[in-house]
Formats: sequence, structure tokens, C-alpha cells
Amino acid sequence: MAELDGLILTGGDDVDPGLYEARAHPRTQVPNVRRDSFETTLYRHARTANVPVFAICRGAQIVNTVHGGTLHQHLPDLDGYGAHEAEKKDEFAEVEVATTPDTAVAGLIGTEATVRWHHHETLEDLRLFTGLVEAAACRVKTTTTTTLQTPAEAHR
Repeated sequence: MAELDGLILTGGDDVDPGLYEARAHPRTQVPNVRRDSFETTLYRHARTANVPVFAICRGAQIVNTVHGGTLHQHLPDLDGYGAHEAEKKDEFAEVEVATTPDTAVAGLIGTEATVRWHHHETLEDLRLFTGLVEAAACRVKTTTTTTLQTPAEAHR
């Protein structure tokens, strides 16, 4: 692990609610327990080796659960957030976001942006971040961890 320049944790299927001791929402996909175990182990080793991590969508959720955080399993159930996924499978919804000024994320996309999303879960009980997080950059010890809730393939 120490020879790596960085670790990328990508998007994909829903994270197993068992990782944060929750029951599955009716819309939660059947978990891929092997992938969850593999990615949580990779992330822990990356932290130990001080390897930078870029966590996208599901990867951000894995990072949060490793630190004891939880997930909102279905965003449309929350007041004021609506759909973060399109009506049709494999299509993207457009969502307005605001970033914290003078942060790495604001430097990349500005303080306000329209982004394309395809997820129905997001970070809830946050252990590294604050607010409803769609993107974040933080330091854990000396390792930089950057998370992005939007899947990279959604951007044109």
C-alpha cells in the first residue's frame, strides 16, 4: 500500500446498512458484502500508510461508515432534498449545490453549481464532515481524503 501514489474508491451499488448497524430501506439494493469488506480494508490500510484517498459516491459512503458515520438510505424521504437520481435507470438528475467558500471544492466548481447526480443515498451521521455533504476534502492525520458524492461519469 505504501508504494501507491493514491487510492481511488469509486461509485457503485449501495453500501451494506449492516456496516452502520441499520436496517435496509425498501429501496436499498442487495449489498455486495465482499466489495464492502474489501473497500473498507483498503481504506483502513491507506490511512495507516498515509496514502491520499479520492472517494467518489459510494467511496465517500465507505469512508464515512469506516469512521462510524451512517447514511441516509433514500434522499427522497428527506424534506427539501428531492430526487438525486433520474426517474429512469442509469440516467442522471440535475441538482443545484452550494459549496463552502475558500475550500478545495469551491476552487474546483465555484460557490454554486448545477451538477448531475445518480444516487439515492448520502452521508448522514458525519464523522469527518458537516452538513449534507455532496463533496468534501479533509485531512485524517497526515493523509488527504477527498470525497465526491457525484459520480465522475455524470460530468460532461
